[in-house]
Amino acid sequence: MLTGQPARAASADLPDSRLAAITVAAVGLALLGLVVLPSLPGGLGRPGGPVLQTAAILGSALLLASFVAVLRKKAGHPGKAGFRAHVWLASAGAVLVAVHSTGSLFKIPSLLLLALAGLIALGVWSRVLGSRQMARIFGTKMAGFSKPDEVTRTRLKALIGEKQALLREIETGASEATFSLQPRHWLASPARAWTYHQAVLEEHRLIGTRATVSPVLAYWRIFHRLIAWGFLIGLAVHILTVTFFAGYVAEGREIYWWHLAEWGG
Repeated sequence: MLTGQPARAASADLPDSRLAAITVAAVGLALLGLVVLPSLPGGLGRPGGPVLQTAAILGSALLLASFVAVLRKKAGHPGKAGFRAHVWLASAGAVLVAVHSTGSLFKIPSLLLLALAGLIALGVWSRVLGSRQMARIFGTKMAGFSKPDEVTRTRLKALIGEKQALLREIETGASEATFSLQPRHWLASPARAWTYHQAVLEEHRLIGTRATVSPVLAYWRIFHRLIAWGFLIGLAVHILTVTFFAGYVAEGREIYWWHLAEWGG
């Protein structure tokens, strides 16, 4: 039994080679769809036609599910399983959404496609190259093991005390050394969660967490999250406009896609 556990643990991870293969396959399928599907007869290859609109709906659902998979990791669920689900769901969803776009880069919704491409590129870079750069830098971060000056030690001690006091209200019994905020904490007590988060940022600044790494390594995760949230907001706006403001979207042209209202015509 004991000899089988490491093998199962290793198999739960997603190797870089497989991640690269999934990405290449997704790009290939998207390009193939962009070439083949627009030539379908009877208008089936139009973005709002029954085939490509269905692809857009399924793709959007898969992309939303991939976002939820990341949130589940934040909520304390297994990280490796969540990452695998995130990769597979995001890859399949990206293919369907890209095919739905028919490759048009001269309309406002194309910004969503560009944001999606940026998310994929940044995600693959962080896993394949960024993680290796971080691993090389970790061994050189001697400042993290050096003793800070008296002023810094006094401020760190006060910060830890503040965090421990907040933690008794946020999650009783949790250890300040290992605790991290989760979505449920932000929902239950946004003000306390914000104050705790600011204390964590101040602690990182005093310790110099980001001082010994490049700006790309220090802030890529923030950029990734901002682009992801921007994409989700843009996707929601696009869905609402084509569904309820079909007249506005059509601009006097034929409204051939499925919709609920023609407001804005």
